[in-house]
Amino acid sequence: MRFLLKPQIMSSFVPKGNTACRNFATHPARLSSTVLSTLHENGYTVLIMNKKPVNTLSLESLQVLDKALDTAASSSKGLVLTSTLPTIFSGGLEITEMYNPDMARLREFWYTVQGVFLKLYGCQVPTVACMNGHSLAGGCFLALACDYRVMVGPKYLVGLNETQLGIAAPYWIQEPMTQAIGFRKSLLALMLGTSFTAQEALSIGLIDEMVADTEEAHLKTDVIMKKFMKIPGFAFHATKMQMRNDLYERLNNNREKDVDRFVEFIMKPEVQKQLGAYLEALKNKAKKK
Repeated sequence: MRFLLKPQIMSSFVPKGNTACRNFATHPARLSSTVLSTLHENGYTVLIMNKKPVNTLSLESLQVLDKALDTAASSSKGLVLTSTLPTIFSGGLEITEMYNPDMARLREFWYTVQGVFLKLYGCQVPTVACMNGHSLAGGCFLALACDYRVMVGPKYLVGLNETQLGIAAPYWIQEPMTQAIGFRKSLLALMLGTSFTAQEALSIGLIDEMVADTEEAHLKTDVIMKKFMKIPGFAFHATKMQMRNDLYERLNNNREKDVDRFVEFIMKPEVQKQLGAYLEALKNKAKKK
């Protein structure tokens, strides 16, 4: 598990001209290849995804995030999840993890995806997604697992667009969307793989606030986090889990069965064929650039 983080001054690993995480860097940060972690002066942890080009979630990056979530929940008053990339929050799960996979790795991959979701969705401290850019598929599910979502708009996109890739989001990723925007809107969006602009997402309740730029997103995130942290932690968490516990327990108590269902679906010939076509299209697109 790659979580060997060394103390650094934040500006030393933020590319020149990249202000995506600089405003949160009020204390020395810790660095891994895919996640930066810093303690804000107001007492909450900021986890900053840092995997170019689009913060895809591979097994290794998910393992780092999983470990970082444990540390943040046990050592600070709150958690903010954001990105160093100026136009991307996260592009979602790494497709190569699911195409012609090694079976043991595929199972570990999905088990880790579940674990990251459970730790965010049931986190004992307040969580805010500071979405500084596009937030699709797995990026959207990370945000949905948080308690509050602030997104830069109006042009960036957010949504569970899995069907566009030939796969289906599991029930435990679908249900948080339903909780946010209602059954009918969720059903249509999930079947069509709809990507919403930040403005559209705000209008239907998929995000809580839309801001003009990353700097304003950081300011708004700090404001809401301070409000959350004023509430006694045990009361905040108990209230959250009274509303979330059913889904949390259904997944937590049936993780192996869910892995089995996922593997069975992913290995269907038609799914593998579609994933292969999608990866080939990405390669051709890259060659044309």
